[in-house]
Amino acid sequence: AIAWAAEMIRRRPQAAEPHYLKAEAHRALGSRPQDLLTHPPSKEEKQREASKQRKKTPAEIEAELAATPQGRIEWQKNSDAALAEYTTAMELDAAFAPAHAGMAQLLAALGRFAEAVAAADRFLALAGPDDKDRARVQRLRDEWQAKVRPHTVSGDSRGLDTARTWRVRS
Repeated sequence: AIAWAAEMIRRRPQAAEPHYLKAEAHRALGSRPQDLLTHPPSKEEKQREASKQRKKTPAEIEAELAATPQGRIEWQKNSDAALAEYTTAMELDAAFAPAHAGMAQLLAALGRFAEAVAAADRFLALAGPDDKDRARVQRLRDEWQAKVRPHTVSGDSRGLDTARTWRVRS
């Protein structure tokens, strides 16, 4: 998917969608290495992976990978690459709603819940009422909002959120 999106970017560098698709591919890789094209898994590695998939859920497999030193390195590389591609997509077309939804999910995975809520809000403002992702993003946004910790300033009972917020250039 990354190689395919990179080819689309080469052909249409000013289009937001190929950058979004490349970001989605990096985010989906999670803690897996990016070099699967240049170093494909051996038959034995494929068999071990298939066995693991029969015994564990995708979330359990991802958590196991993320707990390893190499998995943390791969997650950092993939999340950095996804962040850069989502940002490029939104710079090219600030009204491209799917990029905001993807960015929101990435920010939440990074534990940046206030920024994830802001990105989800932007998606919800841009997405049409019949957008297939609207209900899912709204549900996730509400979950992330519950994780944003309000901070009350001395003598102020408004419960101001002091977390950094993520903004899109318009």
